[in-house]
Amino acid sequence: MQGDLNYDLSTSFGIDQYMKAELGRGIKPNEAPKFEQRARGIRQAETGVQEAVARSDARVQIRYAKVADISMEEAAARIREQLKPCQV
Repeated sequence: MQGDLNYDLSTSFGIDQYMKAELGRGIKPNEAPKFEQRARGIRQAETGVQEAVARSDARVQIRYAKVADISMEEAAARIREQLKPCQV
């Protein structure tokens, strides 16, 4: 979903509140198991995203741990030096 909702759709209570606001009714008792399953899926997806971001951050930290920061001027100088053989 895009944008921020004022409802926590990872809980059946949040889904119920959302439905009341958008549809004018809450969850019916026969719908409760299905919506609880959906809420659990949303919780798992949110947790999965957080874990994937943490893994990615760790990989980036390991990959670039020994890379030193350089100034923009130094980066530009290095690029100019590498481009010298290409100049006509």
